[in-house]
Amino acid sequence: MDLKSTLLHALPILAKLTDGFVAVTDRSGKRLKVIDPEGNTISSLENCHLEVAARAMSEGTLMSGPSELRRGAEIWALPVGDYAIVVTDDGKRLRRKQLEVVLMESLPLISEVIGGEAALFDEIGRITHSVNRDGTVNGHLIGEINENAYSAIALQKAVVSESCAIPGGMSIFFPITKHLGVELSGMPLEAKLHASEQKGDAKYTFADLIGQANCFLECKSLCNRVAKSSSPILLWGESGTGKELFAQAVHNASGRASQRFVAVNCAAIPANLIESVLFGYEGGAFTGAAPGGKKGLILEANNGTLFLDEVGEMDLSLQSRFLRVLQEKEVMPIGGSRSYKVDVRIIAATNKDLKEMVNRGLFREDLYYRLNVVSVRIPSLRERAEDIELLAHHFIKEFNITMKKRITGLSREAMAHLKNYHWPGNVRELRNCLERAANLIDEGEITVDLLPEDLWMQEMPESWKIEEHETLDEAIRRIEKELIRQVLIETKYNKHQAAKRLGISSTTLWRKLNENVSIKRVK
Repeated sequence: MDLKSTLLHALPILAKLTDGFVAVTDRSGKRLKVIDPEGNTISSLENCHLEVAARAMSEGTLMSGPSELRRGAEIWALPVGDYAIVVTDDGKRLRRKQLEVVLMESLPLISEVIGGEAALFDEIGRITHSVNRDGTVNGHLIGEINENAYSAIALQKAVVSESCAIPGGMSIFFPITKHLGVELSGMPLEAKLHASEQKGDAKYTFADLIGQANCFLECKSLCNRVAKSSSPILLWGESGTGKELFAQAVHNASGRASQRFVAVNCAAIPANLIESVLFGYEGGAFTGAAPGGKKGLILEANNGTLFLDEVGEMDLSLQSRFLRVLQEKEVMPIGGSRSYKVDVRIIAATNKDLKEMVNRGLFREDLYYRLNVVSVRIPSLRERAEDIELLAHHFIKEFNITMKKRITGLSREAMAHLKNYHWPGNVRELRNCLERAANLIDEGEITVDLLPEDLWMQEMPESWKIEEHETLDEAIRRIEKELIRQVLIETKYNKHQAAKRLGISSTTLWRKLNENVSIKRVK
C-alpha cells in the first residue's frame, strides 16, 4: 500500500482519536479527502485549496491557523512525504459548547433543587452564568473572575469557600472539563437545620413568588419594603391570587420570622366558634369548654404574625372585640378576669370591597382604617398574562418532582389556550388545571385534550363567526386583522413586541400591515 492510500485509510481513525475534522491534501494544499468527527466523508470540501496545508508543505514543518469551518476553532497541517495531514479541533469545541448550553439551561432547576445559587465558570475562573433559586439572574456576578473557580480548573479538583452570592453561605467549585466548571452555593447543613428549628409556620418567601409582570413586581416590592415594620397590612384581590403566600413572605422577611405565623380563615370557622378560637377561654367559661381552658390563636401568635384570611366575613360583634386587640394590644379570653398583653403583627386579606361594606354598615369603619394602614392589591392572573407561561413551567417542574413524572412542557396549542383563557380562579386555577393534566400523563408534552373543557371549549367570540355570503378565506383574513389590531393596541404599537406576541417575524408583520392599511396606527 502506497503512502497516499495509507493516509486515506487512516483518516477515520484519526478523526475518532482527535474528535475533529481531518483531511489529506496534496503538495499544493488541495484536499483529497475530508472526514468529520463521526467518520463521514465530506465530499463538498474535497478539491478545495487549504492555505495552511500549502504553507506546511512549502516550509516542511507543522503549521497552524484558524479553522475555516467554525469560528474560534484551530487547524494544524503536518507534512508527510508528498502529502499533508490536516486536523481541526472543531468537534471538541462543538461538544464543549453543547455541554455549556445544556448546563446553562439546567442552572435554574439546579439552583431550585439545592435552594441556592448555581453558576458556570470558564478556564480562567470567570463567571459566565449565575442563577438564583427563584430563577433570576445574578447579573452583578457575571464577568467577575473568582480565584477559587480558577483554582478548581487549574487543579482539576473541587474547591470549597465562602459564597459571594449568599451571605453566610458556602460555595463548592468543581471542574467539568479543562475549560468549564460549575459553582453551587447554599447555606451549610448546620445553618439550614438551625434555620428550620427557628423558623415559624410560614414556608413561603419572596423568592417563591413567581412572576415578571410589572404589576406583580411592584406589588412584591411594596410588600418587601414594609415587611420590616409591625404595621398592619391589608391584602386585597380576587380569590386565588396568592394572598396567603404574600402574607407568609412578609412574615419571613420580617424580624418575626423565627416566631409563629398563625393563619385563620374567618369564613371557614362557624360564627359561634370563631370568638373562642381567636381569644381563647378560661375553664368552665361555657358548656363544653375544656376544664383547663384554651389559649386563643391571638396569644399563640404573640411576637409573631396573625393572618386573617377573608376578614370581610368576620361578624360585627367580633369586630368590636378585635378592634380592642389592635388599639390596646391586649386580649382577654372568654370568661377571663384579666387581659394579657400581646405583640402581634396583623395581616388581613379579603376578596371583597371593604370600603363598600363600610358604607353598607357591614364592616366597622374604625376597624377598616386600623387594618388598612398599608393596602396592597394583589393583581389577578389576567393582569399579568405574560406570567402564565412562566408559572406553567414552574408548576410542571414541581409536579415532575412530586409525582415522579417526565413532562417536558406544553404543546404550542395548549399554551395558546392557557394564554387566551380568562382565569376566574387565577393562579390557583392554573395550578389545579396543570395538576389535573399531570395526573393523566407520565411523560412528554401536555396537549389540549388533557386540559379542562372550560379552556378549550370556550364560546367563540361573536366577531369570529363567519358572516353570511363570506368565504372561509375572507373570514380568516378579517379575524386575523382584528387579532393584529388587538395585539398592536396591547403592545402600544410596538411592532417588535407585537410580532413576538403573534409568533411571527417583524417582516411578516410589516407585510400584513401593508396589506391591511386599515389596521395601521392612525397618527
